[in-house]
Amino acid sequence: MRAAIYCRVSTADQVDGTSLGEQERRCKRYVELKDWTLAAAPFVDQGISGTKADRPAWRAMLRAAEAGEIDVVVVTKLDRFSRSASHALTEIDALTSLGVQFVSLSESIDLTNPAGKLQLTVLAGVAEFERATIAQRGVDGQRAKAAAGRWPGGEAPYGYQREGRGRDVRIVPNPNEREVVRVATEAILDNGRTTGDAAALLNSLGFRGRRGSAWSHQMVHRMLESEALVGVVYWGKANRRYGHNTKLGADGKPKYGEPIRIDLEDPPMDRERWLALQRVLKGRGYGVKADAKPYPNSGSVTDCGGRLGGVWRRDRDLRQYRCNRSKWIAGNPPLCDCARINADWLDGRVWQAVTEVLSDPDRLLTLAADYIGLRREAERPEADTITQVQHRIDKLERSRVEKVAEYLRAGVAADVVAEAALRIDGEIAAARAYLAQLEAYRADAQAEQSRASALAELARRAAERLPLMDLHEQGEVLSLLRINVAVLDGNSNPSLRIEGVVPGGGGLFASPGVGGPTGTGGYPVDQGPRSSSSWRR
Repeated sequence: MRAAIYCRVSTADQVDGTSLGEQERRCKRYVELKDWTLAAAPFVDQGISGTKADRPAWRAMLRAAEAGEIDVVVVTKLDRFSRSASHALTEIDALTSLGVQFVSLSESIDLTNPAGKLQLTVLAGVAEFERATIAQRGVDGQRAKAAAGRWPGGEAPYGYQREGRGRDVRIVPNPNEREVVRVATEAILDNGRTTGDAAALLNSLGFRGRRGSAWSHQMVHRMLESEALVGVVYWGKANRRYGHNTKLGADGKPKYGEPIRIDLEDPPMDRERWLALQRVLKGRGYGVKADAKPYPNSGSVTDCGGRLGGVWRRDRDLRQYRCNRSKWIAGNPPLCDCARINADWLDGRVWQAVTEVLSDPDRLLTLAADYIGLRREAERPEADTITQVQHRIDKLERSRVEKVAEYLRAGVAADVVAEAALRIDGEIAAARAYLAQLEAYRADAQAEQSRASALAELARRAAERLPLMDLHEQGEVLSLLRINVAVLDGNSNPSLRIEGVVPGGGGLFASPGVGGPTGTGGYPVDQGPRSSSSWRR
């Protein structure tokens, strides 16, 4: 059989050749005793935990197995292979699925029989238990150090540094980092500067972060909000934003116990000054934020099929609209050549068109005619009154009774009487239908008058109110009217098409060419059903 040897040590301190050399020697001797052939040089992972699934040598060995280059994998002990039972079983299953056997010398595991498979499961579980026990012991030791006021391990908080090794590790002030704290604090708390200003100042003075990177406003903010600046550190604090994190148990609480407070000596700052700094950071950590600029016509369709979005030129205090297809984004199609549009110009043209429609009663009535029946040329019923028609119906009903009685007294045949009554009933039905038409017309006329009055009142109020609205209020009105603006060319002073819904009537109005070089006066060109109604100016 073609054998592959796998060796591993878990910490850098073990990478001295002794442990690895002993593993290789034992595995090679076993291969020789079995009269197998070494398929390749031993696969060795140095200083890597057995819990990691992406060990380089282990993955290289798996690739060799997938290529059919090996028949059996040999290790000295199961915990060299993995300390997690679930991981061990997963990896061994991966090997056996490829037709590769597995041998562990210390446990004498033989996967060719059921007893060996059972032994593997038990031993893998034991290895996982041992790892959990070691981890618990390590945590217990760290927590004991923290409870005693000693540093339990890991990187020192900003403003401090580690001194000594092993049990003699102490946390002492870091002069360079404390100078950074002093400069940033004075800039923000004493001189009213922002975190961005403080970052620029630190960079100009040649200071760098712990990893050698330039300071940013986020880095300054994180550094100054740390309670370690007043000498307070919590070991094992769950969900901590910065510093040491800890695992959570099934109940959502810290797995190894509540956080332990460590009070460090000689902090960089007193608590009163630190609290004052926190109030400033919360108030203006990124500087005074400028008021949001309104862009009521964002989303308007451009000539290239894109959409307008608002941009503000801080250097000129200038609002502009820009097509989203003219902004470079990785992976997007080539940029369009749509020019930027002055936002004051575009917003002004759109608002002018809307104001002209809403403040003109005649135009509103004309636009709404198709939908609320206000056509002046609409046909009217005959000038009969409802009272006259009702009197006629009453007369016909009396005539029917009298006529039937007269025929019966004269001995006229029953079928002739029925025919005469049926003829009078037809006249009565026609009169009643006419009466219903008159009543409906009167109701419509009253409704039309009410709608017309409402539109006239809307126009009156619009003429007074609309010119006074600011951009935020204009945006609300444009949204209510469902205003859609289309830019008809790519110029900075383009022609526009403006569409919206007439209030009250629900009719659609449109204004192509507004504000551009081809803008003209207004006149209706079509009056159709709602689905195709179009008005131009």
